[in-house]
Amino acid sequence: MGTDLGRNAVAIANGEMGVTEHPPGSNSGPRVNEYLAAVQLGPGYAWCSAFASWCIQRAAVALGIAPAFRYSGGALALWSRNAPRSIAPQALTPDDLPCVVVWNHGGGLGHVGLCVGLDQAAGKLQTIEGNSDANGSRTGGQVVAHSDRRLDDPKLMGFLRIE
Repeated sequence: MGTDLGRNAVAIANGEMGVTEHPPGSNSGPRVNEYLAAVQLGPGYAWCSAFASWCIQRAAVALGIAPAFRYSGGALALWSRNAPRSIAPQALTPDDLPCVVVWNHGGGLGHVGLCVGLDQAAGKLQTIEGNSDANGSRTGGQVVAHSDRRLDDPKLMGFLRIE
């Protein structure tokens, strides 16, 4: 089930739960700026993809490995850079977890999270997401967990293996 890299990235993400932007709505703050710097971006950029990339980077360093996974600060760029690691929504199984989940909101906008659980019967995903909030926003300013993301969401592009 998953990889050591993926499991360690999720453990790191869990430790970031509750991190928020400072000031609210700024796409900035001490920890948010660290996420952004991990993908060579400065304060002020949307940071969901940077958060997932930062978690995977930290896990790789802790394991002393150079992963095949390619980092990005943009959700859609993350998807295209990691196309060989993609999993279609209908093909996702519990054995693929944890993985990265990518949504396309149109107009060049997307959202990224770490997919940590799958309830196939209910068609629901459990995720840890940066730059979200309790309402599921893609610009919510916090690191939060969601248990109600839908596998049949038309914006769901798919999943990326963490390897």
